[in-house]
Amino acid sequence: MRVIVLALLAFLSSCSSSTDDVFGTTSDGGADAAPFDDAGPTDSGTPAHERLYVGTGEYNGKQNWHGVLRFEDAAALDSTAFGPYTATSTIPIKSTTDSAGVKLNFAHGFYVWEARDEMYIATLFTRADNVECGPCDPMSPEQSGSVAVLSNISKAYGPQKVSRHLFGGDVPAQDATQINQPHGLWIDEGRDLLYVANTFGRKLLVFDKASTVSGNMPPSRILTSPQLGFPVFVFVEPSMDVMFIASMATPPIAPAPAILFYRNASHVDAAAEPDIRIMGPNTRLSAGNNQTTHNVWFDRTSKLLFVGHHTNEVLVYDLSKVDLENAGPMDLDLAPRVIDVSTSDADIPAWSVYGLFYVGAEDRLYVSTGHAMMGPSVGSPPNAVKVYDGVGSPMFSGREKPSRLIHWQNGNIYFPPQPLWVTRY
Repeated sequence: MRVIVLALLAFLSSCSSSTDDVFGTTSDGGADAAPFDDAGPTDSGTPAHERLYVGTGEYNGKQNWHGVLRFEDAAALDSTAFGPYTATSTIPIKSTTDSAGVKLNFAHGFYVWEARDEMYIATLFTRADNVECGPCDPMSPEQSGSVAVLSNISKAYGPQKVSRHLFGGDVPAQDATQINQPHGLWIDEGRDLLYVANTFGRKLLVFDKASTVSGNMPPSRILTSPQLGFPVFVFVEPSMDVMFIASMATPPIAPAPAILFYRNASHVDAAAEPDIRIMGPNTRLSAGNNQTTHNVWFDRTSKLLFVGHHTNEVLVYDLSKVDLENAGPMDLDLAPRVIDVSTSDADIPAWSVYGLFYVGAEDRLYVSTGHAMMGPSVGSPPNAVKVYDGVGSPMFSGREKPSRLIHWQNGNIYFPPQPLWVTRY
């Protein structure tokens, strides 16, 4: 597995990008609006606007392609007709530092706590000495990464000062956080819990007091099941207290990519085994030329599970007939409905699904898609956020035309698109 990952990183490192930072235009864009309930239109009957955050970057700490872009009223953007657009704000991640001058590097995953107007970022390759790796070795404990918090995110513009930084430094033996290449994270806001998909540490870390945690702090709980493989993304449904983990295979213990389901998520600890595993030949998690199970998103109303796995496909699993409440364990070899983000059969190998965000009130799926031939392609287009409406319909499958394509003018610097977040106001 190590050989495969390192070969991939060497492959990606052959790509270069411009060294200039480009910022978008400034705009308040409704940022003062109060947080909303994702139930649909506002009380006045006016449809909610959508604020879109897009993280960009790839596996090379020396490149300047790492950023966070913000688009106000993304529901009105359609780059097929009017774009590319100038982002309302661009935050260059490598110019964003904590109070000690530590620079962030590659915001691979994030979560926006809207009521606090904070963005929690899972960073890769962040180091206290600010030495940049390239190519980067994700298995190296010296390239540990961190979890950083940015405040006033709905108005943030340009380089930022980190308000809190969960970071243990460059010496693994002195790192109490145990963070090692955290590709994704999630917050249970009501229980004030921070979940970290500690990818190349092969653990799931849970920190109490998510709203205040900072510094070289140890996790409150550590999930260490061998079945985790490389946990790439974590999604928590707080009302059900359930957790879904996107697991990248680590043979022979975790021999195949899988989606792991844990009940009683707020108390899961130690070597607990998953209650349900979605895995097997019918799942398509092993399809395509990259079996990185990258994203998972669950909608409790429709019981639909959306999965991205670094190919041209978004996999949609209907869990309405699966008993999510009672004790398992069980393995489910479910056949998904497939949404194909490619533009033709010929370019299927070039497309990769990087990030997902589902807006249940509108039955709308945001998908960040990157185009890669001999390394990530520069520009937007071809990199884009593709927006699909009506994805809950069982008839929605195949190479459906996106409702919108969102491109950005500084895509020659900030690419490919990775994590997504949408808030509505």
